[in-house]
Amino acid sequence: MIYDIYFKRPLWWDYSIATGLALVSFLAIEKSYLKLPPEAESISILSDLTNISLTISGFILTLLTVLITFKSGSKTKKINLDSTEPLFECSFQQIYIIRP
Repeated sequence: MIYDIYFKRPLWWDYSIATGLALVSFLAIEKSYLKLPPEAESISILSDLTNISLTISGFILTLLTVLITFKSGSKTKKINLDSTEPLFECSFQQIYIIRP
């Protein structure tokens, strides 16, 4: 299978594929098959992509913080004060028990 070939030397294949794509892109630009946008437009696009990615990473960080806060505030059915196991490593069934 192709996975067996890839997983024998994954770094070599990654670098080879990346180098090949870079070489093909460079040759396409040199032969005028691909045209690069003007410098001002490239900077504008880069600025927009940076703003979007920082905003998305902020939302992801907020979501993870809320999930961890809810998980850390949950209570277990059995409380074993001598246990050294943290609440995050307790089983899923013990953590999410709703008590009246």
